[in-house]
Amino acid sequence: MTACAGCADAIPQDRARRDQLHAAARALVAAEDQRGQLSQGELAALARRLLDAAGAPATWRDWMMVIINSESWREDFAAIPVDKRLLLLPQCLRDPDCCPAQADAWGLLCQVCGRCPLGELKTWAEGLGYMVLISEGTASVLTLVQSGRIQGFAGASCLTTLRKVFPMMSLVALPALAVPLLGEGCRLTGLDIDRLRDYVVLGMEDEATVSGC
Repeated sequence: MTACAGCADAIPQDRARRDQLHAAARALVAAEDQRGQLSQGELAALARRLLDAAGAPATWRDWMMVIINSESWREDFAAIPVDKRLLLLPQCLRDPDCCPAQADAWGLLCQVCGRCPLGELKTWAEGLGYMVLISEGTASVLTLVQSGRIQGFAGASCLTTLRKVFPMMSLVALPALAVPLLGEGCRLTGLDIDRLRDYVVLGMEDEATVSGC
């Protein structure tokens, strides 16, 4: 994936490093039974502990908080029926100069043209039974939450958006698993797509079969 030259201070750009910290977060959540709806203060304290133990920079704290929060909801999300799950994808994975899609009040109406990963991810997730939105806003997600149509969501977004969304999700105790984008450029940004796919298939009977995209 494309790294963001200006984002190393906030986001680990090395995939092996991200995997290492992700594994540490999962182990911590399991060992201390830190399951579901952790406060921002609790997430910040756990993030500092993990980063200090790994000798990682404190500037990765917000990214680490998102990873810990996602892992804390892992079991709850796995128990949600697939047709009550939402996959939220960011528009900034596309190149707006060549993207043929239009947008409506809910988000981007992907044409599955193959020019970016969005169409393939959308088609795959919908085939599993997911509702899929390609949107940067939080209003659409909150509308679906309030309607009862979804009980949890997986998705990807930049840290700026995640800082806004996750406190809102905590108010309704909604299981939310997120993969932070590798940059904030809002254009052809990088993403650990296989990590997102792993979240999408949680709780399914044969994850090995459905995890290909």
